[in-house]
Amino acid sequence: MKQFLLEHLQKVNSIKADGAICFTKGQLKYVHKKYDELINEGKQLYPPPEKIVGKGGPTKKSKPHNLLDRFVDFKSGVLAFVRDFSISFGNNIAEQSIRMMKVKQKISGCFRSEQGAKDLADTRSYIATMQKQEYSIFQALENAISGNPIKLLA
Repeated sequence: MKQFLLEHLQKVNSIKADGAICFTKGQLKYVHKKYDELINEGKQLYPPPEKIVGKGGPTKKSKPHNLLDRFVDFKSGVLAFVRDFSISFGNNIAEQSIRMMKVKQKISGCFRSEQGAKDLADTRSYIATMQKQEYSIFQALENAISGNPIKLLA
């Protein structure tokens, strides 16, 4: 599956370089068919564990089987980057956006007020947007503090 996804990332990047914004319907159909074949291969390699007689609760699954279940449950999310080339392959941007909040929460244990948490979220959001739009962060913050925040066109 890793090899399949990385190969298609290369194809996406190659086609994007030529100016396309998505795969053709035929290409998408092939990607979904191949993905389903790999899932079926995985199910044969990692069948669900057998229930132990006399033991209650759910049966523990192996890590590969849990990953396979995620590939099944989140197929549309995993393949989103081939459907729409504006969707990034990884989730690094999303992880980076929430990292500061988690660090702040872990260091101090919590926020002193709900308003403090909202203020930090607003500030981090503004900074992240300015970074993505390639604006100078210091200039953007200076403008915001002086009452003239940079407004982006939607």
